[in-house]
Amino acid sequence: MKKYYLILLCILMIPNQIWAQANTWLQLNDFPASARTGASVFQTGNDVYVVGGYDGSAFKKTMYRYNENNDTWQAMPSLPSMPRNLAVAFSIGANGYYGTGQGAAAYSNDFWEFNTNTQTWSQKANFGGLERSGAIGASINNKGYIGLGQGYQGLYRDIWEYDPTANTWSIKDSFPSTGRRMCVSMEHEGKLFVSLGSDGRYRRESYYYDPINNNWYQLADFGGSARHSAVIYKIDNTLYVGTGYDSTLRFKKDIWRYNSTNNNWQQVTDFGGTAREGAIAFSINNTAFLGLGYDTICKPDVWRYSPYATLLTNQEKETEVTISPNPIFNEIHIRSRLEISDVSIWNLNGQLVREIKNVSTVNNVLNAEELPKAYYIVKTKLSNGNTNITTISKQ
Repeated sequence: MKKYYLILLCILMIPNQIWAQANTWLQLNDFPASARTGASVFQTGNDVYVVGGYDGSAFKKTMYRYNENNDTWQAMPSLPSMPRNLAVAFSIGANGYYGTGQGAAAYSNDFWEFNTNTQTWSQKANFGGLERSGAIGASINNKGYIGLGQGYQGLYRDIWEYDPTANTWSIKDSFPSTGRRMCVSMEHEGKLFVSLGSDGRYRRESYYYDPINNNWYQLADFGGSARHSAVIYKIDNTLYVGTGYDSTLRFKKDIWRYNSTNNNWQQVTDFGGTAREGAIAFSINNTAFLGLGYDTICKPDVWRYSPYATLLTNQEKETEVTISPNPIFNEIHIRSRLEISDVSIWNLNGQLVREIKNVSTVNNVLNAEELPKAYYIVKTKLSNGNTNITTISKQ
């Protein structure tokens, strides 16, 4: 009897859970401003800032901060400079950095710091190279790195290091292949990872830059088709690369994971939204977020992904499944915004009481007249693979 009441107490403390299936994408709230492509992202801790972009008619300089806890966006101070897209952004400590890019009539090499504590912008020393857009950038060991891209003199392969303490730039070993634009780049294991892009042809090569030894070495080619304007993010210190526009002149939605130990690529679950280029991506607590971009029109949608089963937020739960009444009497009403695939009812001894397969409706009514008065667990599997777990009682 003590075991029964302990189980009952634990279940009543968590009356309604919905778990997102592992390796699936879940759509979140849309980006709050105009849909756009070519925006840039910097991140300090769990605070993510999205700056700039192009919405199909105008270049942007607005900035928004994303709150993962309640899936909301907050407008922040706009960049006090030229609206633009295809700029570089990264963070060092509590400060974000943003620079280069392309506006309505010009490439740029200006460089800005955003203090997340005071929420103010200040201009820093201009980027050490020529004006450009579609460059790479990342921070490693409290230094910033920018290079490659396209400008007035064509495609570039130079790499520059920024020292925020001295506010100075110094040139480093050039990229070991052709100049190119719209690659992906990210810090990984203390190095700068660079892949994909275009030099007039679509590219698949991947490289590490080692800032300690100031040299480059080549890695395994990207596992998918050659492309540019893809995204990159990290989960559990593992790199994921995908989406973009490829050599077959198609938008892409495939995602590939890079194994740095074995130096190889493995394809994982495709992105949940439409195939696109020019999207943004970031990760918080080993959950990836991907959105915006262009697929013949600019996109406002944002999605999240985890390789693990994750508990949905209260806001996400409210849109998934409703079971009523509770307590139940003669009927159980199950409603969902998505198609219900399976429903099962379990008693507190872990025994299956009733199961209905292939429901294929968004509303379902179960006869509960024959159920004895007791507490039950109702598991509702949805068409997107998510499972709702709700505790009910029969009176």
